[in-house]
Amino acid sequence: MVGASLLGVAAGCAGLGKAAQNITYAATGDKKLAGIVGGAGTAIEGVAPIPYEEEVAIGGAIAVQIVNRFGGEYRGSGNQAAILNKYVNTLGTAIALNSDRPDIPYHFLVLNDDPPNALAAPGGYIFITKGTIKGCSSEAELAGVIGHEIAHVTQKHTITVLQRGKILQGAAEAGAAALQANPEAFSGLIDEATRVIFETGLDKAKEYEADRLGTDFASRVGYNPKGLDNFLRTLGGIVGYKSSVLFKTHPDPASRIGEIEKVLPGYKDRFGFPDVKARFDKVKGLAGLA
Repeated sequence: MVGASLLGVAAGCAGLGKAAQNITYAATGDKKLAGIVGGAGTAIEGVAPIPYEEEVAIGGAIAVQIVNRFGGEYRGSGNQAAILNKYVNTLGTAIALNSDRPDIPYHFLVLNDDPPNALAAPGGYIFITKGTIKGCSSEAELAGVIGHEIAHVTQKHTITVLQRGKILQGAAEAGAAALQANPEAFSGLIDEATRVIFETGLDKAKEYEADRLGTDFASRVGYNPKGLDNFLRTLGGIVGYKSSVLFKTHPDPASRIGEIEKVLPGYKDRFGFPDVKARFDKVKGLAGLA
């Protein structure tokens, strides 16, 4: 297992690329493959069940693509980025530790992109755009959004989609050896994964499952379980939503709200849990996103 919060210390795209390269080398021991991951970001359609080391290698390569596509790391001015990333990492880690997969490292990064969006890559990479943070009105809402992305990791949603294909034959049996032997195939795998994340999206059932689990994960930490539901009610009015990847790849907010409301009655004893608005507003102001 690869430790250390690599995204938290990565210096923008170059730093994240190096982090992904280091992760891939640690997972596979193959310098050529690590070079592909760190320098390019490209990727296949399918792999059989794979262990964590390969999952995080795939996720690291996808992470490079996400950062490159969504404006890089949020920097703000002065110490604004440091304040925001510390806050998001603290919040995200608390939720991850209360998720159904708390035994792997998670890495959180705020992206310098205005449209609302949040993304997850296999292995525990979670990204939130500054537009999403602007669009949230409370910490409970942001917790629900982050919980949704963590659920994609805990349920291995992207990996499951890739497993449907047959391009990376033998990965389940050969593990890292399969990746070492065929870096071109690995590159094709990342291409397919990013196509799913940026263009086609996951199927609706997986998004609804992530909504339900994200609601639960945030509630476990002590947030109002209505947080994600409340965010989705305002999502359509957030500037840039209809031009965002989120709009293109996710079910419409109304249908997502309908699915969440099927499970919310089970949390009625937690509706009094806090939304944590004052602290959230303060951090947004300090980070230049108020």
